[in-house]
Amino acid sequence: YTSGQTFTDLSGGGTNFYLGTTSGSEASDPTFAGSAGGLSNGEYFSFDGGDVFTLTGSNPAWIENIHKASAKFTYLFAWYPGSLASGIGILGTNGSSGGNIGHHILGNTNGQLNFRCINAGTVCDVTSGATCKVTANAWNLVAVAWDAAAGAGGSAFVINSVAVAVDGTYTGPSSSAATYPLQLGARGNLNSPALSGSRLGVVLAWEGRRLTTGEILAAQDLFRARYGI
Repeated sequence: YTSGQTFTDLSGGGTNFYLGTTSGSEASDPTFAGSAGGLSNGEYFSFDGGDVFTLTGSNPAWIENIHKASAKFTYLFAWYPGSLASGIGILGTNGSSGGNIGHHILGNTNGQLNFRCINAGTVCDVTSGATCKVTANAWNLVAVAWDAAAGAGGSAFVINSVAVAVDGTYTGPSSSAATYPLQLGARGNLNSPALSGSRLGVVLAWEGRRLTTGEILAAQDLFRARYGI
């Protein structure tokens, strides 16, 4: 991010995001803190309970693949929840869980995270568990690493170096497009937006391969000093 209404994908892949729901300035724009280009924990975007980032175009193939059969992917990000509440969106493409298609990651009151894949009903719904949780009003390094074809123990949550292996099997996934473009700070379509006081730092994503837990821990180590974890 430098200035204005867009932050840019550093990989060159073109997965860029608008601040808010459109290219214009609006009430749903997250607020940037710090100095553009800075690499401290003072550089982040904050949310006020109705803010979101929205993909600047339609979902590319790699995002669509996340809710489809044999999905393999990893999200890794720095997340600062302003408080903990049930069903709060961190990112997603399906919006509400009703008759839509897509995926989302959400936080719960107990600090656990859920990954869900949706196809007019739940295809996969897995929690990070009692030992793998985020802390409110603090930076957390979070990874969700999935291989939908690997079965028991083939997927994982890794939060602040605590890893839990889970069964990420999809049952009846869709082959159609997600209902909405990917949003950060909500489940999609500004559904269940991040709570006031929440912050988003670095965001990384891989598709086509589920990073190993060792790779994730090594990546988190690169950001540990930056976020004081």
